[in-house]
Amino acid sequence: MKNRNYKNTITVCREKSSGKNFPATFDTRNNDICAEVYNWEEFYSFDNGELILEDTNVNFISLHNCIISPSAICRSGKRYNKNIVHSDSAVIGPSPWGISDKIKRIHFSIDEALELFSNGNILIDFVHKYRNGDFNSSLFSIAVSGYKITFNISFGINSDLNVDPIIKGINCCVEFNEPINLEDIHNGIWCVLSFVTLCLGNTILPKNVSISRCTYDKWNEHIEQNYQEDFKLSMHEVMWVDQRFGERFKQSRMALYRVNTEDEMDLFAAALKVWVQLTDTDWGDASRHMHRTLSLNQNHFTSERALNAFRWLESIPTFLPKKLGRDNVIDDLVNLVIEKTSEYDFIQDRGRINGLLSKLNYETFRKQIDRTIQELSLEFPLLDTIPSITAHLINSRLVRAKAAHGLLDWKVKDKIDPFKSVIALETLCFLLTMKELPRSDFINNSMEFYRILDDAKRSLR
Repeated sequence: MKNRNYKNTITVCREKSSGKNFPATFDTRNNDICAEVYNWEEFYSFDNGELILEDTNVNFISLHNCIISPSAICRSGKRYNKNIVHSDSAVIGPSPWGISDKIKRIHFSIDEALELFSNGNILIDFVHKYRNGDFNSSLFSIAVSGYKITFNISFGINSDLNVDPIIKGINCCVEFNEPINLEDIHNGIWCVLSFVTLCLGNTILPKNVSISRCTYDKWNEHIEQNYQEDFKLSMHEVMWVDQRFGERFKQSRMALYRVNTEDEMDLFAAALKVWVQLTDTDWGDASRHMHRTLSLNQNHFTSERALNAFRWLESIPTFLPKKLGRDNVIDDLVNLVIEKTSEYDFIQDRGRINGLLSKLNYETFRKQIDRTIQELSLEFPLLDTIPSITAHLINSRLVRAKAAHGLLDWKVKDKIDPFKSVIALETLCFLLTMKELPRSDFINNSMEFYRILDDAKRSLR
């Protein structure tokens, strides 16, 4: 693919889907992806919602899930049709990308992750190797849950060979054992992006996203055997307009899992591996609510923040009420209620009655909070310094109810402080999340300076 910046520009193209080479433009201005196709015949139409364009650099622009808005225009006494096509994504590369084509490899850059590697000797060693002719830029690689994830250093080009190369950022490559569809590309990026977000305490966005139909090893094998590039196997740039990853927001005070030594590199890789396994199973929703929490301004307290904090807690699989083991008692109560309702001509719905009474077989929210705090205190002694967190967590259900109905008043009433309840919720969710990840003593000791725990330490003591 010939290099060109397609962001926030308008590009002159030819339409290739119909085979008639209608003149067209590709427009990415105003945070939108659209094309205009012109012809002097009938209105342009297509069946599968796919539009293929070719620009002057012989790059193909593939638009999917298109919506077409035809219009007729008369100019100089001649009538022609202008068809405006809107799409939610575009794939740009040396070959057309069909809607049924599968993805085996995703590349993207997360330059903010460089902060995690910038204070030790890891990057210095890579720079020295690069100057000595060793161009291997791979930091580490893991295989987990059908993924192969590789972190690489991105080097910039320096014309002066006597000067150390410039480190631009961190690139990530995700390969799939089973190829995925284009519509699932966000899931492949999310497993890495959400972990780096947790480490930094900032919401970040992927950049320079590109995809391929083959793995890196298959690509090298093809080049060695054929000595020429197969455009269908080449990397294709991906653009989209929806904000599935939110917006970038920086407000962290302390980052977790910094990599200064080889041991810390191994710990980072091990934690990422566990995180991918979690988000690929029951922790997917929890990771999204965590990301949303970190994207909100820590100095602003809104109903949205209160509701999201409680959603985060409810989506954590390990935060479940403990069953009390009173199944026989519940059955006896159900039979007794049915017997009594028959005396008053009530509808005897056994399933409904059992559903209402089965809640008695689980611990109360208060006891659930007490038990969870006691368990977490064994791993995180910091909780012992903020004993008021339990009371604020118990009050959080009332705060959530008022926020859901638009009745939340941020003033302190009846010993209920909505500000502290939200901070307590975010603290509990963060600690439940960190409990699942491998940690070193250094991380345990430095966690109190992380944004969420720092707020709790300042506000709840």
